[in-house]
Amino acid sequence: MMQSKDDFYQQEVVQLLKQVIEPILKNDIVSLGMVRNLRIVDDYIYLRLYIGSHQHQLQPEIQSKLSSLSWCKKTYIQICTIPGVKTTLGISSGKGGVGKSTTAVNIAAALKLQGAKVGLLDADVYGPNVPQMLGLGQADIQVINTPTGDKFLPLEAQGIKIMSVGLLAEANRPLAWRGPVLHKIITQFLQDVEWGELDYLLIDLPPGTGDAQITIIQESPICGVILVTTPQQVAVADVSRWA
Repeated sequence: MMQSKDDFYQQEVVQLLKQVIEPILKNDIVSLGMVRNLRIVDDYIYLRLYIGSHQHQLQPEIQSKLSSLSWCKKTYIQICTIPGVKTTLGISSGKGGVGKSTTAVNIAAALKLQGAKVGLLDADVYGPNVPQMLGLGQADIQVINTPTGDKFLPLEAQGIKIMSVGLLAEANRPLAWRGPVLHKIITQFLQDVEWGELDYLLIDLPPGTGDAQITIIQESPICGVILVTTPQQVAVADVSRWA
């Protein structure tokens, strides 16, 4: 079966992108999952680049590499980042009740003790426990006006900036959001929180592999995920589906 022109171009582009190395992680941007939604349409290259706030230098390097392609008319790169955030990490599990949120809070506290600026996004839409773990009661989320539009202002506890879906819900009411509402809430939390300057943003994901988890992974510049499990066979079996 003959290879189409677009398939050949796609492979050529990927090979060039693999020559762009992220200097801290010492790996190429394709293997790191920083390049997504790569498309070639009418000799134009379109891609999304998921980066931290300290990695913007990768964009001109990509443009330079791809400029060597004689057939390419222009490259369009959509930068996807969380403003001010250097490194975004997900904390996940295969099932609930294995200590995922506890682990997320402890990692955030440990990073803070090492002098890092840390934010913790509680995106566990089915059991948002982070505020309670950090001693935060029910509080109204403030919205502030910024040059890029209205933004949620995170709360702060123990020197850690906190945003949680639990802060949007009424006390003692079940969270029973349907797919479209859930997607909108998660997207807003990824795009519309004024975190300021952070070294690390930890995202406490819901357990499992449903719509909420997929949305967060696809829409955010997560550069790694910490999978939490207990030794029981059922817990290990569930978390292995993530890995």
